Amino acid sequence: MRRNLILLLIGIFACSYSYSQTQIITTGNNVLNTSYPYAADIVIGSDANGGIRHDASIMWWNNESAARISNTADVFLFSVHNSSNPNIGLSAIVGGKSFIKGNLGIGNTDPRAKLHLVGNGSSINTVDGLSGDMVIQGNSPGRSSTIGAALEFAIPADTDGTNMWGQARIITVAGNTNTNNATGKLILGTRRKFDKHTGTGETWNYGDDIVIDGAGRVGIGTSSPDALLSVKGAIHTQEVKVDMKGWADHVFNPAYSLQSIEDVESFIHINQHLPDMPSEKEVIKNGIKLGEMNKVLVKKIEELTLYLIEQNKRIKQLENQINP
Repeated sequence: MRRNLILLLIGIFACSYSYSQTQIITTGNNVLNTSYPYAADIVIGSDANGGIRHDASIMWWNNESAARISNTADVFLFSVHNSSNPNIGLSAIVGGKSFIKGNLGIGNTDPRAKLHLVGNGSSINTVDGLSGDMVIQGNSPGRSSTIGAALEFAIPADTDGTNMWGQARIITVAGNTNTNNATGKLILGTRRKFDKHTGTGETWNYGDDIVIDGAGRVGIGTSSPDALLSVKGAIHTQEVKVDMKGWADHVFNPAYSLQSIEDVESFIHINQHLPDMPSEKEVIKNGIKLGEMNKVLVKKIEELTLYLIEQNKRIKQLENQINP
């Protein structure tokens, strides 16, 4: 091994003498072999008695700053260092774990956050394939309605930053099982203890709180919205504005045919509700449309006003007859 090291150093000095830049040229035949850790074109390190591995590193030094690739035990490090601010840029640990200390920029040389991604922008128009600046892929077993790709947000329970728990999640699942129709479904929910699967009791789960289905319909409190916005539960708001097509003021048109009060009485007796109004059975089954219902209510108020006006005329006529 010492002979090989001497030959390598002679080669480096020879290249440095012959060219303005040091070069190391290898055959490239030593491909990676997981069963033999030294199967590489250049190996830096040594084995002590008993095969104990020693740490090794390559350093680039300039004045008081340095960049270094090194390993210590089972940890691989890429780091930059100066006399006042040592910083590990990248670490990979045997077993698949890795971390980056500091900000990471992707498509960006001046990252302003822990992860700062800069892409070319994504079109809002429909495109085939994966075209987003960042893609989170979930390898579910086929097109599943319950397993997909998720982004989870976590907060520690303890003051020292440990005991981490997920708090909220954005997950996408298949909107259908058709392999030729890649319609999606988006679900947003918070983690809490509740009876998610009715009848099984309260357990810790993510709620399916806001759902956007494959038709673009939004559900709140329901995973199967049947309108552009479906809400299962109460709504508290300061104002609701409903666009209308037409209104009930045609009742005051002189050409409007007002039912006699006797006909209204007969209709009520037979149907148990006012004309033009839905029955209780219909309301329970289909609900009501606020805009249309307000339109009908205004119509009934206007008709009632006409009845009162007519009644007032008759009362005055009677008063005139009684007191000429």
